[in-house]
Amino acid sequence: MGGAVGNDSEVDWTTAASATSEGIYNCYSEQDGVLKWLYRMANAGLSTPAGLVPVPHGVEGVVNSDFSNLIGGHNEWKANLGAVLDRLDLGRDTLLEASTVSAAMEAEEK
Repeated sequence: MGGAVGNDSEVDWTTAASATSEGIYNCYSEQDGVLKWLYRMANAGLSTPAGLVPVPHGVEGVVNSDFSNLIGGHNEWKANLGAVLDRLDLGRDTLLEASTVSAAMEAEEK
């Protein structure tokens, strides 16, 4: 999962995708107002964030998945993680693994 990641560099996407055994799933929602407005304002409109639009370059190893009909806003991803993983056909084992990682990260922050 990435955050505040620009979407504009084909070289960066190619490099990232080649560094993973399973590739990258670019899950996005055009309904994400935080990415649509705040990210763009924060970086002066210099790039479009991943998570708002598909990776436009057709990069090998990157799968674009539009969740605009499920995710109506930035804060809806966590609540819908199970449905996202199901649609990506990644299964509940991945959800449990992601939850464990997320809990560990939250514990480290405290």
